[in-house]
Amino acid sequence: MKQKIILFAFLIFSIFSVNVFATEQTSDLLIIGENTVFLKTFPLEQLEMKYRPFGVGEEGKYSNTNCWRGYRAVWKIIDEKLFLEKIIQCNNSPGEENILELFEKNGIQYQEKDGMILADWCTLDFYRMTSPISIFDKNRTYLYSGWDKLIKRKKKIILQIENGLIRKNKL
Repeated sequence: MKQKIILFAFLIFSIFSVNVFATEQTSDLLIIGENTVFLKTFPLEQLEMKYRPFGVGEEGKYSNTNCWRGYRAVWKIIDEKLFLEKIIQCNNSPGEENILELFEKNGIQYQEKDGMILADWCTLDFYRMTSPISIFDKNRTYLYSGWDKLIKRKKKIILQIENGLIRKNKL
C-alpha cells in the first residue's frame, strides 16, 4: 500500500512540476492604431522556415528559455490587412532581422508595402486570454488562437484573419 501511495504522489508531483517550472514565452506584438496587443500564438511559425530568424536552431545558436523561437515578431493592422512589420531579438539585444532578405532566403513569395510583408499565409481566429502577467498589468490584452473545439465554443472570436485580411475585429 505504501508503494502505491508513494508512486501516486510521485506521479502527481511530476505532472504539476512541469507546469510550475515552465517559462512563459515572449509574446509577439500586434499594433492596431495606437493600441498594442500581445499574441500568444505565433503566425510566422505557420511558414515553417528552413532558415530561421537570427539563425536560431542552427548548431550552437540557441535562444533563452523565455523565447525558444529566438525572436519576437511585430505585426501591424493597416487598412484591414495584417502585415509583418519587423522581427526583433527577444533577449533585449538590439538585433533586427531583415524580413525581406529572410523571405527571399527561404524562397517564400511575398507582397511588400513600405518595407512590411502582407501576411497572406495567416488564417487564424483569435480569442481573448488571461495570463499570469495580466494580474499585475490589467491594461494588457492577450490573444491566442485556441485549437480545441471545446474552447472555441465557450469563447467569442475577438479577431478573425483570413489569408491576411481582417474579417472580424472586436478589439
